[in-house]
Amino acid sequence: MVSKHLLLAQAAADSQRKGRPGQLVDPRPQAIEGGDVKIVVTPQLVHDIFEEYPVVAKAYDENVPNKLSEGEFWKRYFQSKLFHSHRASIRSTAAQHVVKDDIIFDKYLEKPDDELEPRRQRDEDIDMFIDLGATHEDHDENAYYMQIDLDDLHDPQSSEGILLQMQDRQRYFEGRVGAVGAAEEAPRLAVDMRAALREAKFDLQDWSNSLSQLKLDRKAVDTALMSMTQNVAARLDIKGRKRDIPEDIFRQMRTCQTAANEFLRQFWSSIYPSTAELQSLAPATPAQKAAKAARMATYLSKTPEKVMAIVVAAQKAGVDHRKVEIGMKPIMDAVDKALAFWQTRKPKS
Repeated sequence: MVSKHLLLAQAAADSQRKGRPGQLVDPRPQAIEGGDVKIVVTPQLVHDIFEEYPVVAKAYDENVPNKLSEGEFWKRYFQSKLFHSHRASIRSTAAQHVVKDDIIFDKYLEKPDDELEPRRQRDEDIDMFIDLGATHEDHDENAYYMQIDLDDLHDPQSSEGILLQMQDRQRYFEGRVGAVGAAEEAPRLAVDMRAALREAKFDLQDWSNSLSQLKLDRKAVDTALMSMTQNVAARLDIKGRKRDIPEDIFRQMRTCQTAANEFLRQFWSSIYPSTAELQSLAPATPAQKAAKAARMATYLSKTPEKVMAIVVAAQKAGVDHRKVEIGMKPIMDAVDKALAFWQTRKPKS
């Protein structure tokens, strides 16, 4: 039987490592005119959804763009049972009457994982228990003892700091003393506000005549006016050119780029995990990280197909396809670099 000392020891060991936050991903709809609502699909929202619910990333990869466009995917997802199964229980129950059956998203629904045994068993190694009631001699392996050695239980260690080597330090401190002395003297200088106001009023007298006598160089004025005119024209030209892509096409470009960026982030984080991920409660094993990288590489390999679908849609809408290709080139370059890197790292079959 495992004693309470063992459980306490395990809890103490786990508390030293930071876990993932428990906040649910729950997008908040915004009301618009006509009684409709909208959800703004931001890069952060896509990141949260894909990370918290990998099944959505899988659905995106398998259906965009062959079956659904970028915009249709997110619109139908937020109206599907899959989305409402991911929401907080109270709001999900209240909104069941507006949930629609969806032939695509319904096949990604899973039964609640609430049985006695979890659907997926954890395969990482579990740390051994330590009996806090045992004597010091019982701790033969120091590695296990270090798991319950909490920093918060140690006395704070004072630091003497690092000695700063300075040249001509005497001159530096003399200057500091002089500055402090000047600051102390400053409050003693009283300002005669009445005299200051009288002087300002005198300076402003007859300002209109002085302004009429002002002479400006005509060439300098013309140059300044031309520069301002060109600046305004350039701004108007840029603003006008931003509107030459229809909003629907531009939205597809934006959501495609957002999804690809999220796949890239997860790909590189599985190759080079951050310090926070390494210190998490249950860090991924090398096999898990390799599997995730392979999955993300598969998703990324379909990005050119998704971009080409947007190019075709732009051509049908009468938009110059080169503008779409130029706009998507940075993300395509990043995807190509990731896939080329993966070709050198993936296990040989």
